[in-house]
Amino acid sequence: NQDFQDDMIRQLGNYATEGLRTLVLAKRELSEDEWKEWNGTHHAASTALEDRDGELEKAAELVEKDMILVGATAIEDKLQVGVPDAIATLAQAGIKIWVLTGDKQETAENIGFACRLLRDDMKINYVNGNSDEEVKQQLQQALESNSDLIGRQTEHLALLVDGKSLLTIMADQDLTTNLLKFAKMCKAVIACRVSPNQKRQIVTMVRVGVSPQPMTLSIGDGANDVPMIKEAHVGIGISGNEGMQAVQNSDYAIAQFRFLKRLLLWHGRNNYRRVAMIVLYSLYKNMLLVTSLFFFNFYNGWSGTAVYLSWVLSAYNVFFTFLPIIILGFMDQDVKDTTALTHPQLYIPGQEKRNFNAKTLAAWVVNGLVHCLLVFFVPMGAFAAFGIEDLGVFGNCIMNSMVLAVNLRLVLAENHISYLSHIFSFLSIIMFYVVVMILDIAFDFGFFESYYGVGGETFSSSLVFFTVLVTFVLMNTVDIACLYAVSHPLIIVVNKLWSVLMHHLNSIGCTFPMRRT
Repeated sequence: NQDFQDDMIRQLGNYATEGLRTLVLAKRELSEDEWKEWNGTHHAASTALEDRDGELEKAAELVEKDMILVGATAIEDKLQVGVPDAIATLAQAGIKIWVLTGDKQETAENIGFACRLLRDDMKINYVNGNSDEEVKQQLQQALESNSDLIGRQTEHLALLVDGKSLLTIMADQDLTTNLLKFAKMCKAVIACRVSPNQKRQIVTMVRVGVSPQPMTLSIGDGANDVPMIKEAHVGIGISGNEGMQAVQNSDYAIAQFRFLKRLLLWHGRNNYRRVAMIVLYSLYKNMLLVTSLFFFNFYNGWSGTAVYLSWVLSAYNVFFTFLPIIILGFMDQDVKDTTALTHPQLYIPGQEKRNFNAKTLAAWVVNGLVHCLLVFFVPMGAFAAFGIEDLGVFGNCIMNSMVLAVNLRLVLAENHISYLSHIFSFLSIIMFYVVVMILDIAFDFGFFESYYGVGGETFSSSLVFFTVLVTFVLMNTVDIACLYAVSHPLIIVVNKLWSVLMHHLNSIGCTFPMRRT
């Protein structure tokens, strides 16, 4: 009945304009032969090894036609508490937000305004043509009317594309490229009437098409969100009334959308900074150890003789430098949680990889090389000047200086110095003396005969303590001088000029390690 259909479409539009979620009901009776034929097609699609989701969609399209209209429903689906504030805050953090929903266009647009993703001063570009040619024209017109903004992100542009248009766009590589080119210009992107597979395709398009490759995050609460949750770099499931499938297929689970703000701006930011520091510090302290062994090869005729006693060498990463970095990995923070949540711009340095990049890595490598030169050649000169040729004592002298220096270096790198960090740094230093003395006295019990007397000679020598003191002071003088230099106004100006240069090179298409999430 055409009159009934027109009336229902009109009512659906009214419901969608009010922000209600609509559902159209239809039915079709199949004969037994039709059912058997379609069931075989569906079974083959469900067991396909390639493009299973696509084959299932094609199988569904075979039966979802020539249907009899039954009616429609509309329900109110209010946003969770805190959603608008969370989206607005994440946008301030430089995070680009796309909404992928199965709702009608009017409902999706209302949701965009309700959650403050869309604003009244925005120009919304619609790609919702009824034919392939119309879709191409709409997308081309959007690009041409904003051609002067290509390659830049604006604050006044938004894109709304429907699932039917996406079918046309995703089937053509040129259209996909144009869609992505325009979407990168927009402050907000909303895809409505999209299927679960189309949600996955959009995530894949962003992961593969954007250069440099961004970090993608998908969040959803239903089974229809599972494909995009699994496709993104990070998948987050919201536990709620729509089941637990999203949670079971996610990397992280939260109870409400508003908790995403704290998960990213506080926990995510802290984890990035901590992991960056752990990687850089671990490289530094192990470079210090290995390079000193390399330097000793010039004096032992490349015989493979180690400058350190084997058990002391083994204890370096187990006892002498292990505990403080664990505390840093759990507790280090540069601001309070309230500050990170009220100033979301603090998240941007992580997106630009300021804590972990080639420049930072090179600085730590140079730091380790300078320290190694000091920690090896200062004791070498002192022992040579006084004619001492005891290899065990010489190795303990270097190791003592190294343990002191690397533990203090971590203290200088920390932003949150607590009593626990002091305690564990002190215990790590004390462990060196404990291990050396245990190895020394173990001879009386029939163990470690080759270490007999080494600990006593080490700790009874005034030359060793003086050399350790001089070496330790020199190494940390370098660190403190460098930290002061970094905060010098001239260095700050140079760093700002470098950032401007990198931003310009990125804007003209050069690939550099600066990316936004």
